[in-house]
Amino acid sequence: WVYGAVDPSSGTATMLETARALGQLLKEGFRPRRTIVLGNWDAEEYTLTGSTEWGEQFEDDLRKNAVVCLNVDASTSGQDFSVSAVPSLIPALIEATQAVRDPATGRSVYERWKEQKAARSVRSYAVPGSGAAPVPFGLLGGGSDYMVFLQHVGVPALDMIFDGPYGVYHSLYDDFRWMERFGDPGFRYHAAMSRLWGLLALRFANADLLPLDYSIYAGEIAAYLEGLEKIAPADFFAETIRPLTEKSREWQRAAGKATRALEARRRGDAAALDAPRDERAQAAVAANFNAALMAQERALLDDRGIPGRPWFRHLIYAPLPSYEAETLPGLREALEAHDFARARQQAGALADALQRAIRALPPPRSPGGEQSD
Repeated sequence: WVYGAVDPSSGTATMLETARALGQLLKEGFRPRRTIVLGNWDAEEYTLTGSTEWGEQFEDDLRKNAVVCLNVDASTSGQDFSVSAVPSLIPALIEATQAVRDPATGRSVYERWKEQKAARSVRSYAVPGSGAAPVPFGLLGGGSDYMVFLQHVGVPALDMIFDGPYGVYHSLYDDFRWMERFGDPGFRYHAAMSRLWGLLALRFANADLLPLDYSIYAGEIAAYLEGLEKIAPADFFAETIRPLTEKSREWQRAAGKATRALEARRRGDAAALDAPRDERAQAAVAANFNAALMAQERALLDDRGIPGRPWFRHLIYAPLPSYEAETLPGLREALEAHDFARARQQAGALADALQRAIRALPPPRSPGGEQSD
């Protein structure tokens, strides 16, 4: 779209700087434990063609191995940190933003972020989460390259920007001069995004235990289900949706136990995961937990897809034509169409997905190796 100094060239510039920094670490002898892939696709405005074709081509490898997609489309048009993400990534985001300084105030990005009233987007398609998290965040719909990773392949994803007034969006005035004078004088927020992006990449690439918290995710889903009471008949809500809410709470409890065990292990309490003393055996225990965490997002896919648009497989998030996020798309769309047979089928698919997620979680174990309740 003409010059695109903000969208997408600010993101591209930040990616190149992050790549330079990672390359410098490599020259100094540092190698990440997991592979970091830097992706920069063409044809994003043309129906996300570049990233979609790439994601479909490498789908099998991504479903087996991909840990997270950290998406930055435009990195800055202002000073307000704005992120849309799957809820399981919020704790890792909080840690990373606590470590990066906000250039304008000198405080941490986190301190400024948590004071915002709600998720912001000058593009007007951010849909806020339920509000239960300690920071405002948006939900992922469409409009950027994370879409194939989350909604087709089942890879946890986020999309972040330093947002702000952007009256030159998709115009010929979105050029270097506007960025230099108004968008980010001194390019300080470009640098801040590079620090934040790099920290997140290194955190996920090097963690013994992946920093994913699905108890937050399960609580969000329960809130989405409760919100369906506005559009569902009372008897349908009581008989079909209420059990799904209870199943979400069951997943929340199970995921909470796993998260507490992981946090204890990170603090050095080896007994929390029944960790053996042998290093090789410890690595195997950690690998099993990481595999279970990676299986959580995949569990929320239905390979049949959403009725009417089967490419979208994710049962929790899909985009509307406006790019806005839609929660529980298959179930919600059936209810809005008053197609209760389809709604029951979609409720069943969601129940199966929640049960898959619960089964994929390893149960916390006592120091003696017995399963705890």
